Amino acid sequence: MMLGSRSIGRLAAIFVTVLLIQITVVPHFRLNGYVIDLPLVVTLLICLYLSPANAAVMGFVCGLIFDLVLHTPFGMTAMTFSIGGYIAAGVSQQIATKAQRPALSPSPFLPLPQLHFSPALERSSALSM
Repeated sequence: MMLGSRSIGRLAAIFVTVLLIQITVVPHFRLNGYVIDLPLVVTLLICLYLSPANAAVMGFVCGLIFDLVLHTPFGMTAMTFSIGGYIAAGVSQQIATKAQRPALSPSPFLPLPQLHFSPALERSSALSM
């Protein structure tokens, strides 16, 4: 999926909002000393809809922007987001590819679904023989 200018603007607004929430609200909610990394969660969710190459670039750019604001070693968040985005997009594509394959019968006693072809396909196959 390619991103248009409107999509990039919307994503920028989402990431600015997430960054502000991460800085102001999220540190006050700790579970056993751990704080959720909200920008990583949002980045991975958006990367599910992108190709792996675009997801890696988007993850890197978002991670680099968050590295400028957060107090982490520079580049570590960019690398993490880039790898996470690439893996999320790759897994998403694999799941989508497997979902498009025809399903096998769950039991040998149940018949496989019948495939119905349109008459136009039958005529074109008869003509080609």
